Amino acid sequence: SIKNSIIENNVVHGQMRRRGIIVSCPPGGGRNRIVQNTVVDEAPLTIWHGDGELVANNILVASEDEPILLDEHTRNVRVEYNLCTPKSVHQATNGIMANPMFVDASKGLFWLRADSPARGRGSPGHAPATDFWGSPRAQDQPPDLGAMPFIPELAEPEARQRFEFGWAYYRHGSGGTIPDLWLLPART
Repeated sequence: SIKNSIIENNVVHGQMRRRGIIVSCPPGGGRNRIVQNTVVDEAPLTIWHGDGELVANNILVASEDEPILLDEHTRNVRVEYNLCTPKSVHQATNGIMANPMFVDASKGLFWLRADSPARGRGSPGHAPATDFWGSPRAQDQPPDLGAMPFIPELAEPEARQRFEFGWAYYRHGSGGTIPDLWLLPART
């Protein structure tokens, strides 16, 4: 059980049981913050015994059913500024339902493309100080939804030329050349 925790800047995909983030709270709730995550799985977010949880600025993509599952003991959960696919019954009016337009989800590249509807749709009040890459977030503009903000260089095909068969991660122990994604071009 977790209480008063912050779950932020995570990319979750391909879990063994196809469950994304599971938040199990003690009786009475946890008042946890689940913000700025990208979760692509059968059940992206599940909350048990929640009370006072905040779910904001996430991209939650489910296979076919509800992307946010709340058990019968969960109440008082704020769900806002998320991109949910399919549409979530828990989503507030400031959330969106759309294709997130990832660079290449089939290869695990859950980075945003230039035409992503997730760009600039988050709430600055819910955003962590740094992004997935450890860079400070701009304080004067709404953040992109999900863990990884849009970075033009990563959306370009040239960024993936050295990837092993188009994958940015080692697969099946085959070695290959994987670029250091934390050595990104300087951003302004």
